[in-house]
Amino acid sequence: MADLPEPDGGESVDRRTAQPKEYQEDSGKEQQDVTDDDAPMIDGVFPDLSTASTRYLTQEVLKEREESAKLRWQLACAARLHNKVEARIIILEETVALLDEKAMVLGDLVSTGEQRNTLLERITADAKADLARFQEISETSTVDQPAPTSSRASNGSEKGNSAG
Repeated sequence: MADLPEPDGGESVDRRTAQPKEYQEDSGKEQQDVTDDDAPMIDGVFPDLSTASTRYLTQEVLKEREESAKLRWQLACAARLHNKVEARIIILEETVALLDEKAMVLGDLVSTGEQRNTLLERITADAKADLARFQEISETSTVDQPAPTSSRASNGSEKGNSAG
């Protein structure tokens, strides 16, 4: 991790010292850890870096920006998908509410239908009872009355009896 790769066929650079490795090896000195605080600053912002290091860092920044753009795009897609899912959930909740209302109406209709069936059963039972009574009355009334005679003869005799 201390060594940077060789960008564009350039020199290999040590990240801590920002100097080419060849220079460090040829110096014959014992290597010391150099911190960013010890490195000379350019305009008080960046340590003095070689061109190869600058190119490498520029490439890294571009890669980070590209990855950041990809992540922002994925986040935007996820947000759109989330919004669509929320919209569908709302639609489903409204549909469920409508179905509940329809179920209550159907329940009322079924209850009303059952009440009507009960009423029709009572009416039918009453009608059957009335029919049975009517048949019983009609059977008993025909047995008690004498057999009918011809209507002319009976009408004439009645007239004759009433006249005399």
